[in-house]
Amino acid sequence: MHIGQHLESARMIFRPPTMCDAADLFRIFGDPLTNRFNPAGPYKNMAVAERKLARWIAQWEHDGYGQWVIYLKSDPARVIGFGGVANGQFGDEEKPNLGFRFATEAWGKGLATELAMFSLLTAFSTLNLPEVWGSVRENHLASRHVFEKIGMQEVEVVADPDGAPASVIYRILQQAMS
Repeated sequence: MHIGQHLESARMIFRPPTMCDAADLFRIFGDPLTNRFNPAGPYKNMAVAERKLARWIAQWEHDGYGQWVIYLKSDPARVIGFGGVANGQFGDEEKPNLGFRFATEAWGKGLATELAMFSLLTAFSTLNLPEVWGSVRENHLASRHVFEKIGMQEVEVVADPDGAPASVIYRILQQAMS
């Protein structure tokens, strides 16, 4: 299974990450606002971003898909986010996980929903994955709304052992998109 190196939705361009994306990853993942619902908090330095990118690049090489670098078609020189379907840990199992994080200037424009729907269509039609999962903190209402808007169903609420808000686990089956 493998998806193309350059894909487009109505308003966005998607491509696999490279190590050259470290500054943009740090800009977005290092921003306290984009981490408001992340108990781990923002990335502390560029080295953290570089390690994350190395893992994403290795996942692309191994799985043929993973997190995308995201641009607006109207401004293809500026990265506005990262997201898509990539394998993630759910308990003891690795499952296809839908995730996204956008720079604050991209919020409130429906881009997360557009990315999420495009990601599901790609996961099911191109990769032929049987299901896609997602996890979001229960107090992150905007992301929960995105998951629910694209048809994902809540399957479980998992308490955080460190006292942070619980995570809500979502899933959608390929057949639900037919």
